[in-house]
Amino acid sequence: MKTNVLTIFTTVSLLMVLSCLFLASCNNNELQEESYPIGIETTLYQYPNACINYPDLQSDVDLYVVNSQKELKTWLIESEGEYPAIDFGKHTLMLLFSKTEYTAYQLVQTAKDTYRIEITFEISTSLQLPGVRNRYATLILAPKMQKKPEMNLIFKEIQGNDKEGYPKNIKTVALQYSSTCILYSNKYPSYIVTSHLPVVSYIINSRKELDSHFSSACTGDQFPSVDFDKHTLIFVFTKTDFNVGYQLVQTAEKKYQMDVEFELPYNMPIPSLSLWYGFSERATLLLAPKMQEKPEFNIRFKKTDGGGCGEGFPKNIETDDFQIDKKCLSIITPFDGMTRLYCFFINSQENLNARLSNCEEEPPSIDFDKYTLLLIYGFSDGTYQLVQTSKTTYRMDILFGYNSPPYKKQFPIAVLAPKMQEGPEVNFIYYQHY
Repeated sequence: MKTNVLTIFTTVSLLMVLSCLFLASCNNNELQEESYPIGIETTLYQYPNACINYPDLQSDVDLYVVNSQKELKTWLIESEGEYPAIDFGKHTLMLLFSKTEYTAYQLVQTAKDTYRIEITFEISTSLQLPGVRNRYATLILAPKMQKKPEMNLIFKEIQGNDKEGYPKNIKTVALQYSSTCILYSNKYPSYIVTSHLPVVSYIINSRKELDSHFSSACTGDQFPSVDFDKHTLIFVFTKTDFNVGYQLVQTAEKKYQMDVEFELPYNMPIPSLSLWYGFSERATLLLAPKMQEKPEFNIRFKKTDGGGCGEGFPKNIETDDFQIDKKCLSIITPFDGMTRLYCFFINSQENLNARLSNCEEEPPSIDFDKYTLLLIYGFSDGTYQLVQTSKTTYRMDILFGYNSPPYKKQFPIAVLAPKMQEGPEVNFIYYQHY
């Protein structure tokens, strides 16, 4: 009997212990589930910018996840003969691309297999992107994940240091409009002057003032819709083929400053102000809080990164002008009509023949196993230099000088270069020339 009682007691005790363990396990699971979201520690992976294959961004920011060495090779070029050594069994490499610089990021786990990346930008940066591309890339080493994290963009107002919070960035919005409706500024001189700035601006505080900048042929729906009781339009004209960034800053009560940043090619010296003669004129409409006085304009310059990928790069590549009857080349109209060029990459006789028409002689024969032909069309007195930036990538630097007037007859140039598998990136470089 005692044995039976002991057995029953032992069994009951064991069941109680197991029940407690089960409840504790359930409680732990509940606690773990309730612990989300949690910040995840990541590591920035340093890699040369010139060794990254940048995508053609359709939005201001995009994110890609890499989970294998094969995927990695589609995004990165070997740096000094090596790819990054990553254990993809334990880690994922995230590639974060953006058109503007951000101030911070944080990876957050929101559920067992779900993540979100929070990216913080300073508020109110407005960009005009006519030419050279803004390109920012960040390589982030994170714990293994199968799905791309959701992106959450955070725009943060940066406050100043004085007791009133000045200076502080002010949000502006670039408005969409029909460019054919704009009456462009007549304040730019038609000759070279060394004291002229590349920026002309107006503030607009009424529909009547707005009408004076738009063609009378434009219909009502082509005009920006603005509540002038609450807002001011800042109308900015720039003469440039480079990226332009705008930042409105409030420096004191009712006092504003507009920072205008021009992005220049890496190997172009900071220009004298006369350089802007001959550039295309571009218009930007910025919607800002109500102001009565035009902000002071502060102009600055930033260089792009043009370095090579790996030891010995970048390096200049010798090319030859290829003799071809230019009358039989199919001429096309350049997209700028004055200083810009097209550069066509031709890697087969079939592609070349497609560019030829009305040739009096047989089309030239090229050994495309050894060579690539580059056809350059355009205006102006441009010269060029082919640059190899890595083992497999190239860049064509096309240089322009300006005479008075800068217009030159349209021309094609045929350039015979060593064999390349993909066409070169085209980079336009401007310099003074009298």
